[in-house]
Amino acid sequence: MLSYNEYCIENGRASRDVAGIRRKFNSLKPTGDPTCPPEVKRAKEASRMITESVEFGGLDDMDDDDDSWDEQHDEHAEGLDVLNLSASSRHSSTHSEAPAAKRGASEVGAVSKKKNKANVNGVMDSLAAFLDVDKRDERERSSEVIAMYRLQIEHLRQDCRELRCKLDEKQQKLDDERIFAARIDSQFQRERAELAAERDRALQKLLVYELMNGKS
Repeated sequence: MLSYNEYCIENGRASRDVAGIRRKFNSLKPTGDPTCPPEVKRAKEASRMITESVEFGGLDDMDDDDDSWDEQHDEHAEGLDVLNLSASSRHSSTHSEAPAAKRGASEVGAVSKKKNKANVNGVMDSLAAFLDVDKRDERERSSEVIAMYRLQIEHLRQDCRELRCKLDEKQQKLDDERIFAARIDSQFQRERAELAAERDRALQKLLVYELMNGKS
């Protein structure tokens, strides 16, 4: 088998310096180990939990703004009640509906605030569980077991691919042998037919010869 430079010389192409190509390849940045260290995984998970807790804290600030808006709305409603004390009785129904609307808004704000606080407590519990040494060791062991099973599954898949390739090769070889056997059988049948035809011609000649000799 010709090397690349020998091929270039025979075909009139420019040759390449193998040492230069090797130096260029060695100077490339290595890909590194794709496996993430456990401490990096823990740091990323802690950062994600802290980010989520900060986002929930922002929701609490929004609830405070909603409470201040409710207070301003209440003060404005009280001012309207003072101005409308001398109004006619036809406006009494409107004044009776305003407290119900305020109570509904306050109840919705309280429920939302309780829900956000419950979410924050859940994040804090998750963070505490993450910092627990025993649970962390259990998670790491589970991760190692999962990684081991994944590696075994990948090895089994590779074995299956190799066996499939071998099976395909054997099947191709068997098909080739069948084709070759079919050709041999066809050739045998053809030669057999030719021999039978020659035999028939010889018998006919012999019969004609006997008839001619019998007449004579």
